Amino acid sequence: MTKLQFRCSTAALLLALAGGAANGHGAEAWDAVLKNADGGEVGRVEAAPMPSGGVHLKITVSGFEPGVKAIHVHEIGDCSGEGFAAAGPHMGGAGHAQAAGSHAQPAAADASVGHDHAAVVSGDAAHPGDLPNLHLPESGALTVEYFAPHLAPAMLSDADGASIIMHAEADDYSGVAGRQGGARMACGAFEAR
Repeated sequence: MTKLQFRCSTAALLLALAGGAANGHGAEAWDAVLKNADGGEVGRVEAAPMPSGGVHLKITVSGFEPGVKAIHVHEIGDCSGEGFAAAGPHMGGAGHAQAAGSHAQPAAADASVGHDHAAVVSGDAAHPGDLPNLHLPESGALTVEYFAPHLAPAMLSDADGASIIMHAEADDYSGVAGRQGGARMACGAFEAR
């Protein structure tokens, strides 16, 4: 190897390493195992930072009834409690947390209180935890990939982590209480790979 080749190789390696460090996230990525209320595994979510900002999510689920189901990223990386209540509220805006209400409530109560959800259809900006609904086919199994440009990687790796929750019904994106996905039916806490 010539000196020039060595210098070029070294420079390329340093640039590659600096690129990961420059975005503040390194090569960090996260996985979440979705489990139902009985503790059975019903899916997986892989998350990784995008070079342009935001997070890329690959969501794989199976064993569900066909239909449209809401899925959101929630504030806390803890799926304990009735209705996965420990996961906290749906990932909110700049200060992260949404006001107590919409997705902060467990299971059945989740659909009946609060209305601080991003009303995307009325022109309000989406919150970082907002994701498009899952459209489950007859098989009840689905794999989708989403780009979440408003979801910062730091939101998944802060002190209390984050989780992803699949709801029993669709989110109509209106922000109206009771139309944001209903009961929480599966939850997975993000863990660094």
